[in-house]
Amino acid sequence: INFKREALFLAALGEVVFNFLVRVVLLALVLAVYKIPPSVNLVWAAFGVLALILFGMLVGMTFAPFNIVYKDIEYGLFTLLSVWFFMTPVVYSAAPLGMPAIIAKLNPVSPMFSAARNWILGLPAGPGEDLLIYSVCTVTLMFLGWVLFRLAIPHIIERAGSQ
Repeated sequence: INFKREALFLAALGEVVFNFLVRVVLLALVLAVYKIPPSVNLVWAAFGVLALILFGMLVGMTFAPFNIVYKDIEYGLFTLLSVWFFMTPVVYSAAPLGMPAIIAKLNPVSPMFSAARNWILGLPAGPGEDLLIYSVCTVTLMFLGWVLFRLAIPHIIERAGSQ
């Protein structure tokens, strides 16, 4: 079947956006129940969420060619992301000192997630320069990942067809 390979990523992006919109409705209900007034910061939270979505697409686009050839990548990535989830301050705040603080600072998801969460709750975003640096790196690496994907996919399809 001849189709643009990027359509797979756009379909995945559509699924993520749909799930996000459903969660936004639920979040609005929670904010209403806890009487947290909406603020201008909610607009900024969209940028943090967009950065997270783009980072997820970057990871997917980077590992997709390898996953086609080596199926173990899928299982290893699942295990890695499970451990990574617990190293990201999702439910808890990042530690201010020590090894956990270093891990949180090096984790590219931490500033994106923390800034989006703080903006939703009407709190200061925290280290905005980290969010900006990781966002710019994500967009740059996403472009490089797309180029890698475009270069690798014909070779992978050829290899898969010869097996």
